[in-house]
Amino acid sequence: MWRTVCTMTLLSILAQAAHAENPAKLSEETFRQALGQQGFIILEVNWGRHWNCGEYENVQLQRLTFSRFEEGAVITNLPSLDLKTPSKLFVKDEFTPYALAVEPGTWALTGFDVKTARPGLDVGHAIGNADNLIAQGKPVGGTFTIAAGEIIYLGHFSRDCDQGPIPWRYYLTDREDFVRYVARFREWYPFAAGIAVEYRLFATENLGRQFALENPVVPGVAVSE
Repeated sequence: MWRTVCTMTLLSILAQAAHAENPAKLSEETFRQALGQQGFIILEVNWGRHWNCGEYENVQLQRLTFSRFEEGAVITNLPSLDLKTPSKLFVKDEFTPYALAVEPGTWALTGFDVKTARPGLDVGHAIGNADNLIAQGKPVGGTFTIAAGEIIYLGHFSRDCDQGPIPWRYYLTDREDFVRYVARFREWYPFAAGIAVEYRLFATENLGRQFALENPVVPGVAVSE
């Protein structure tokens, strides 16, 4: 399975995302309320089934959970960010975009659920939780860090079969793709166009490859009132 979202598939991904029923949780009202107090993350998740996945007939990512993380521990008294499949049965094999306001700080992956199915209705789940994603105070699943007022692109999340079934963080591969991606984001959310968008992938050594753009920031543009 490819570890990147390549140029060849970018335009089809954007077209599919544009027709998603719920492309994001962000609205102009929530954006204005959060501005200066929270950061904003952009990511996409493929909730669809992947067929012929090693020993499995199919696998499906069904949940990703991120929690605030400080000084080697999950902050348990703060809300987690829990992304779930909109349907366990009727989902397409395509990326769904999300734009979300989150509290500033470091967030760690603290949960995931990948459904597995073998022939003959033998259904199981590969589960990740804080017990196995936080090891000796280290977030082995990965983290992202954001400051108030920032907009950052975390990557495209899907499922992997080579080492799996596990979640895997993919990514756009070059600057031109990222600029087009930000332009589409600003078409959806013109009220956010004044803020620069930074390519800052969810950092992980176990659920994705390390990658960075040489020029990772798309500057903000003037926003008409």
